[in-house]
Amino acid sequence: MKKNKKILTIVFLLMPFLSCYAQHQYEIFYQSETEESIQMSVLVYGVKKKQATDYACLDAVQALIFEGIKGSKRRQIPYVQDEQGSYNEHAAYYHDLFENGGYRSFVIASSLMEQGKTQDKKKYYMVNVNIHYKSLKESLSNHNVIRRFGL
Repeated sequence: MKKNKKILTIVFLLMPFLSCYAQHQYEIFYQSETEESIQMSVLVYGVKKKQATDYACLDAVQALIFEGIKGSKRRQIPYVQDEQGSYNEHAAYYHDLFENGGYRSFVIASSLMEQGKTQDKKKYYMVNVNIHYKSLKESLSNHNVIRRFGL
């Protein structure tokens, strides 16, 4: 029993330092796009203000890769269809991209636009994020995460 308490205590103490995949909710709203970049507004719930921009940028890159961006003319379809299979096959790439902050290299600009609370008192932050999706797609292709189809 004491061993279990020690393990739980260690896990509890390490929680702030664990993965950037912390559970939070977000919504992405398409704004505009060019031949090489896409601008989105990301509404992030349940994170601290100083982390809101990082989470929004991370969420935007993840959405481009795994979800696609609704409303976009070019980026509606995700780059990767089988998220779990791709994570298993390219774990080192995703670890570098998400855990080590590699996603930041694809962020052209980001800015906190609004903050507030929902009716149920949940904090939210609206962040504008501009992603260079052409270089993201090239990176995915160069690391064999996706096939190269005339970048």
